Amino acid sequence: MLKPDENIQQIIISSTSRFVGEYESENFLITHAHAQNATCRASGLGENPYCRNYYVVAFKATQQERAPGVVIPDYSGVGELFCLYLSVLFGKRFDNHGMIQGSGHFYLPNMDMNRPTAFSNIGIHNHLPRKGLEIELNFSEVKRIEKLVCVGEIPEDIANIIMSAARFYLRSIRIFEEEPELAFLDFITCGEILSNYFPYSDEELFDERLLNIFNEIESQLERGGSISSDLKNRLYQVKRKYSITICKLLNDYFFSYSESNNSFGSLTKDSIEKRIKASYDLRSQYVHTGGNFGSWLAPNNADQWEFHSGTPVGLPPKLTRLIVETPTYIGMERIMRYCLLRFIHLYSGNLIDSRLD
Repeated sequence: MLKPDENIQQIIISSTSRFVGEYESENFLITHAHAQNATCRASGLGENPYCRNYYVVAFKATQQERAPGVVIPDYSGVGELFCLYLSVLFGKRFDNHGMIQGSGHFYLPNMDMNRPTAFSNIGIHNHLPRKGLEIELNFSEVKRIEKLVCVGEIPEDIANIIMSAARFYLRSIRIFEEEPELAFLDFITCGEILSNYFPYSDEELFDERLLNIFNEIESQLERGGSISSDLKNRLYQVKRKYSITICKLLNDYFFSYSESNNSFGSLTKDSIEKRIKASYDLRSQYVHTGGNFGSWLAPNNADQWEFHSGTPVGLPPKLTRLIVETPTYIGMERIMRYCLLRFIHLYSGNLIDSRLD
């Protein structure tokens, strides 16, 4: 019997980084797809713009009876799900190339996304563990997040938040060289999604002036309570929720290390709230008025600072101020990945590392 097992699903994924080891459980297997071509093998060994290493995700699906009217499930999206969670765990780029075997059929994977990267030496592409937790680039580490990829292991509402936020995080990693502004916006959206999980009191969301106005409405107007409640609901305070959430998820350990190659360019606890608020204001300005700013926040092969080291010239004063105050792309990526890891650790029941407590 040479036809593929109808229950075994196999997917090809890849990374611009190099991993070792494998992970096997009763639910799934992640292992290497070995290149037979010597050129392909060599290109994946060292950090370079064309580096690409390939891996197989295999799992067994529930057997489906083939009968008229029975629709066989499409499992091709599972590869993207693994890419989301692996990218957050390791802080590396992963791409889903699709099925090679599934439901009794063979498939041709999609290799169209294999474009070179201009920044093979930065954290999301290089072959070194990310600083901080320093999770080894070994697939055995997937044990830290196995609950995420097993349906029903964590509450559905939390799983949906993690999946949605991780989707914007990974998309940002994938597109930032071609679409730097959109990549930056994806990080903000990632933070907004995480903020929707938390209930915030009026005292946390509104400043003293607004609280006094609400109190006056409630005490002096007929139906003042319902009017005040309606106004509060209309004042979504998205920026405030976003900034509170990000600052809450960045614990002291986050500020104990840096990925900047210069200590002057490292994010600090005393300025983080200002920088997080500036990132949201920069996003709002771009959405409402346009204007290119991506090149000012993008990394380069010499300086990998977490906030801008100089003052842009030739830009409107407000945009200049926001660029100076906002974390760079490298800074925002580190912030959002850490927030995702800590959210998973604290609220999903999937413990990752005690330093995230």
